[in-house]
Amino acid sequence: MRMARRTVSRTVLVAVCALAVVAGFLVYRWWNDPLDDACGGSLSTVLVPDALGGDEATAQSADEGGEGAMARCRVRNTASPDEDSFTLDIRRVERAGDEGALLPARTSLYHATDAVGPLGDDWSGTTSRRGSQLRAAVTVPCGDENSDADDLLVSGLLVRVDSVSPREARAAFTRLTADTAQNAAEKYGCPAPDAKEATRLTQIPADPLSTKPRPLDGATGTCAALRPLAERAREAGVPSALEAPTHGRAPAEDCYLAEDDSAGSPGYRVSALYGPYARILRASDGSAVSEDAGTTEKNHLAWASAKCEGSSERALFVLWGIRATGGGTVAEHPSPAFEKDALTAFAKRSAEAHGCSDLRLP
Repeated sequence: MRMARRTVSRTVLVAVCALAVVAGFLVYRWWNDPLDDACGGSLSTVLVPDALGGDEATAQSADEGGEGAMARCRVRNTASPDEDSFTLDIRRVERAGDEGALLPARTSLYHATDAVGPLGDDWSGTTSRRGSQLRAAVTVPCGDENSDADDLLVSGLLVRVDSVSPREARAAFTRLTADTAQNAAEKYGCPAPDAKEATRLTQIPADPLSTKPRPLDGATGTCAALRPLAERAREAGVPSALEAPTHGRAPAEDCYLAEDDSAGSPGYRVSALYGPYARILRASDGSAVSEDAGTTEKNHLAWASAKCEGSSERALFVLWGIRATGGGTVAEHPSPAFEKDALTAFAKRSAEAHGCSDLRLP
């Protein structure tokens, strides 16, 4: 049980650098590097063509600068007119970079953007997409049995401007990030992660907003806990679910309740946020999520929290109504009672799956 709970402390910090690379890479001095030497020699070069969509690539490395940073690199497709590229950052989890750059979508509560999906198999991390930008973050254990401080975090941003399938690009870049993480673990003397060869990352689920809507009463993933509320969701005007598979090691989870149309327009987002994800939401300007639990009926917002071993930050479970064009929410008949019950059901399932306790509900 202790080891299972220890995974929480490793996973809750896995995505801290997922967006920090966007800002962080711009302030460091870069120099050209052979592809084999990029990212301190940890870059998975064999997967570069699949990630960039071409064989002609050039690599640059950066000054390590910044606490915790071990290696940084940027790789560009020189044959692409718009220079498709990706950046990678390798660092210790305990010094996980500029948290202020994390999760901008969660600081704007009422828009359906940047949905996260878990990694597949037994890997710990998340992926997300916004337009042509694809993000992946992977962590591997690198501390002894009594410490999580030395775990490695590899996070990256891929920008593809061509017409490649987002699913194919996402899969290729996520595998590259995972393989690079494995190489870095070996380079820096980390214990070999059990069964984490790159070939084992075979399942890379899509994020919820990339999936087709399904009836809520048939949900099997992150929305499954809300199945008993399917009839009430229909009355509210959001009978469909957009979801990702559940994963007990994912540091963030999203479930969307959507309209019953071909587009599946999201009306509510219900999210579980662990560690830094929760901290950034609480610290964001104008955040209404301040106490351990509560509701704001006017804004169709409800939240709960729980204590998770290995993290000083209480996990957050948040439901908010997504705003429709012209004001109001997408949900046709929003109900404060339904919102509270949906949040409660979701929070109980996620907290249990992540080994958390002291769940405080609104």
